[in-house]
Amino acid sequence: MVIGIGVHVKQVVDDFAAELRERATSVRIETGATADRAPLLASILEGFERRYARVLAGRADELLQEWETLSALPRGQQVTVDGPLGRCEGRVAGVDDEGALLLDTPAGGRTRVPFGEIVEALRP
Repeated sequence: MVIGIGVHVKQVVDDFAAELRERATSVRIETGATADRAPLLASILEGFERRYARVLAGRADELLQEWETLSALPRGQQVTVDGPLGRCEGRVAGVDDEGALLLDTPAGGRTRVPFGEIVEALRP
């Protein structure tokens, strides 16, 4: 498993370029308080460790259920995604067992998006 993340911690809105300000955020922006990086990193790693233990125990399906419960993209939400095959649109149908986003397309098919950027999301 390879995971790469970035977490903005102490930035304020003006620290981001104008074209990113509506999408970018930080711990400080979200909570109104500055956070110490070391405890934050420890908490993130502990969360990964707990979840990875479930994968090793053969309970990866629980992670997919958790992801869907916590996701900002509920099933049925209309989205536009820039993915590896270009731009596609559809309604969120969940995620597959490898974590790829599944979209039900307007043409009646299903598209698998293993990674990409959501460029538009309309509530169902």
